[in-house]
Amino acid sequence: MPELILEPGVAITANIAYFFTKVLDVRKFGDHQFVLVSGSIHNIKPTLNKFNLPCEVIHAPYNGASLSGTMSIVGYTCMEHDLLFQDFQGTVTVGDYVRFENVGAYTNVMKQPFIRPSPPMLGKRDNTDGFELLKRQETLDDIFASYRF
Repeated sequence: MPELILEPGVAITANIAYFFTKVLDVRKFGDHQFVLVSGSIHNIKPTLNKFNLPCEVIHAPYNGASLSGTMSIVGYTCMEHDLLFQDFQGTVTVGDYVRFENVGAYTNVMKQPFIRPSPPMLGKRDNTDGFELLKRQETLDDIFASYRF
């Protein structure tokens, strides 16, 4: 008898996690405004698609530099494709966090340790306080562990 094997992939895993990233800096260059975050497009969209994922700014109690209006949220890699969100509307302050939704499909397995090791993964069970560590943050030792020097 033939065996049918299905791999639903993204249909099951597309929205299993949120990704939180900290706002490191805000800058205005001419008519363009940029928000630099500690995350990368590789953390949220490893296939480098151009779609904006749903996101929300979580404001921190900090009175640093801020921007309001239309801005691009960019990652730490300094690569031109490291654009996490284009045309974000709102106010963002250094020290805030940005929460991205619909994360999970391939972000854990395809994120390369480019410049920064992968961040930790925290989990929260329903009806519980706090978070539990699911995967610790990678270290440089983890990245180089498989090399033979």
